[in-house]
Amino acid sequence: MTVRRQLMTAPGWAIEKALPAAVLGLLWTLAVVGCHSNLKPADSLEPKVSGETITIPTNSPQIAALNVESAAARQAASMPLAGRLVWDENTTVRVFSPFAGIVRRLLVDVNQRVEKGAPLAEIQSSDFGQALAEARKAGSDFRRAERNLNRLRDLAEHGAAPRKDVESAEAEFASAQAEKERTETRLAIYGAAATSTELSFLLPSPLGGVVVEKSVTPGQEVRPDQMLANAPQFTAPLFLITDPATRTIKVRGTVDNANRVLKAEMFVAVSLPADEMSGVTVPAKAVFLKGDKHYVFLEQQPGQFSRHEVQPGSEQGGRIVVLEGVAAGQHVVTDGCILLQQILKQ
Repeated sequence: MTVRRQLMTAPGWAIEKALPAAVLGLLWTLAVVGCHSNLKPADSLEPKVSGETITIPTNSPQIAALNVESAAARQAASMPLAGRLVWDENTTVRVFSPFAGIVRRLLVDVNQRVEKGAPLAEIQSSDFGQALAEARKAGSDFRRAERNLNRLRDLAEHGAAPRKDVESAEAEFASAQAEKERTETRLAIYGAAATSTELSFLLPSPLGGVVVEKSVTPGQEVRPDQMLANAPQFTAPLFLITDPATRTIKVRGTVDNANRVLKAEMFVAVSLPADEMSGVTVPAKAVFLKGDKHYVFLEQQPGQFSRHEVQPGSEQGGRIVVLEGVAAGQHVVTDGCILLQQILKQ
């Protein structure tokens, strides 16, 4: 009865005491609900990592930092290279004179085809004349020694010549034969013979081919030491003869030159076809290095990305060949690889 009367006689006091407690309870409930309401969206935007796979909500701001592009099947391509043409050393010879002398006549011109042994120039040389004279004298001495030996052998068979004279003639014959062979071999090395009627040396071509360079004029003095141990960078050879069908690109291979358009020391632009057509191509920035291995991030589905190891190949035009690890049509991340890598490390 007392409490009832107090509520009735003093309602204002009872209501004032009751409202703050109810309001506080309501506010507390709203605050708790509000906190959970605010935390839930924030938590839902965080990326999730599972092994090598990252899942990012599609409404996350981080998605805007990522760009993807499809891997393309590798097309027939070529590799541009700068090159310099050189003569094929297997089918090229630089011709010098083995004798000192004066060039009297030139018998060939540039771009003229010659056969092996064909004369290139006529050189008047006292050295050649001496070599020719020695060969002819050796031949004469040989014939004389041969006749003398035959005569003494015939006399010895009839008891008209002592054995020691025959033995002496045999020794003289052997010596004359050796000298004859030496002088003839020397001339043969230079492409001449002891029976030659030419008083001047005819410089022969060591092989068949085309005269592509000529660095000699009539009246010019030539010497055998121009060879300088076969170092043409110090002095040019008299003639350069090579096979006209091919030219060599140094270290790479040969190219057809049947029309003789290509010349030595030309700078050229070379396009080499790719030796393999396997793999796909992706933007070069999609491939990144981690340790000693290369990786890409593949988009498995919207918002889901996984890191894959790849085997890169050659790079050209801002794209890189991936030989293993990516298939044609798969989506690779081109922008944002660093961001995804950082997420994996967290």
